[in-house]
Amino acid sequence: MQLNYILLIFIFIFSLNLYANERYVCKNGDKNSIKLITNFYIIDKKIVMSGALGNGEYKILNTSENGFLAVNSSFIGEEFGLESILINKKNKSFIYKTFINRENNNNIVEVKGICSLAN
Repeated sequence: MQLNYILLIFIFIFSLNLYANERYVCKNGDKNSIKLITNFYIIDKKIVMSGALGNGEYKILNTSENGFLAVNSSFIGEEFGLESILINKKNKSFIYKTFINRENNNNIVEVKGICSLAN
């Protein structure tokens, strides 16, 4: 069973590599924690995130020589969530922010790190 799961993940990652225009391999920048790796695949007008921060598909709002800005939003019942990814090509860095609006409180999480182009 575990072999099937590993094979499925390998096929998924391999297929993303085939269709991606660019791929960025990023690590979080927190010095006090384990370096977690996240892959960002640039495919047409979207960014596909896969790795330690989670998995998801984000719509690219802005593309320039400096990098990419992409967002993903969703409603789950009464709650609203918004995620944003900023990939800076010049500084070789990324910022991932997530905002969850709940009835009693709003939660914001921000992760920063460094990236390298893996094409």
